[in-house]
Amino acid sequence: MNHKYTGVFLGLILSFLMAGTALAEGSFGSYISDAGNGFTSRTWVDKNADSVATTVTFRTCRDGVANGTSDWADVFVKRYNWAFPATNLGIKRLYCYNSAVGNWGDVSAADYAFTIDYYGPASCSKSYGCANPYRFDVGDLTVSY
Repeated sequence: MNHKYTGVFLGLILSFLMAGTALAEGSFGSYISDAGNGFTSRTWVDKNADSVATTVTFRTCRDGVANGTSDWADVFVKRYNWAFPATNLGIKRLYCYNSAVGNWGDVSAADYAFTIDYYGPASCSKSYGCANPYRFDVGDLTVSY
């Protein structure tokens, strides 16, 4: 009779472990208020236990200029590399007056954060040296990994 219970117990453990690997590792939600260029998010740990892409979603962003729907932010995700400088995984421009998603794909296991490299109205860009005196707000953001 002990063999019957051992098989049931092992079956339950295996089914629990298998079900856990099919789900995304994690996500978190927050907001940004009164940020400037160079704002960096909190750090998250992606253990790469799944095939889910790392995404940053901004909803209802505002740059403080009364220019309507042209608000955007250049955002990059950086991977921390122990004693070495962080690696920039690429910049995505999020036109986020309503909602926008930046997708960095399935990344390797490491600690990550996103940074707002630059933001502004449509007539402004970092390459033009356009200084934005206003602060940046995001009403709702989600990071999924």
